[in-house]
Amino acid sequence: MATTKPWVIIVGAGSSGLLLALMLGKQGVPVLVLELGETIDSRPRATHYASPAVRELRRACVADDALRRGFVPDGVCWRKLDGTVLAGLSNDVFPKDDPDLMICLPLDKLGELLLEHNDAVPWHPTPESKAYEILNISPNRVHQRLAERMRVGRILVAADAAHLCNPFGGMGLTGGIADIGSLYDCLIGIYHGKADDSILDKYDEARRRIYNQVTHPVSSANIVRLFGQDPDTAVETDEFLKICKKAEEDPEFS
Repeated sequence: MATTKPWVIIVGAGSSGLLLALMLGKQGVPVLVLELGETIDSRPRATHYASPAVRELRRACVADDALRRGFVPDGVCWRKLDGTVLAGLSNDVFPKDDPDLMICLPLDKLGELLLEHNDAVPWHPTPESKAYEILNISPNRVHQRLAERMRVGRILVAADAAHLCNPFGGMGLTGGIADIGSLYDCLIGIYHGKADDSILDKYDEARRRIYNQVTHPVSSANIVRLFGQDPDTAVETDEFLKICKKAEEDPEFS
């Protein structure tokens, strides 16, 4: 589509890239999405969207569709390899009408959903254990990385392009979608003349701080919790599991 308005070029049609394209497109911002692959990546990856991610999906008006295609889990728990439950948290502790409860939906299905919503924008980018069967697997290198900068001039990075963490706890997916919400606010502010491009430095600072203070320590603790302690004594020695156990037994505490 011909336009004199400045374009935003998004490199990568992953869920985060498609989410940003959708949010900007609904505000009339010209967007071009560039993607090397021919289809949505179907490799097994993340599935759970915590409240910060759900809020951004709701702002993009896709949370309800995501919920219809997925589900709200009853809660979370930690188990031994044999399935024995150590401790957990039930969704019963949250208000039933909370619009931002965690949603479970495979990432490739979210990608398909976001692509459908992008296609609906008038001008869109053109260029029991035995009961389960394993259909696909994907190797995952477990490491923690953060880009030195998330902004260099007119180039910005977000989500997996900016930071990586291990998959335990879904911190990478939730953090990536939260990146997009922050970046969207900055770009819309610039686009409508309510902010200059120095706000992008604030985006860089804020999102890197969140990774260092939340995403990295929490996800690191999660993987240590799985592989770095004795499951037979974990409930007595792990502070997080002790909190979960107390919440199970004491509704007022939870």
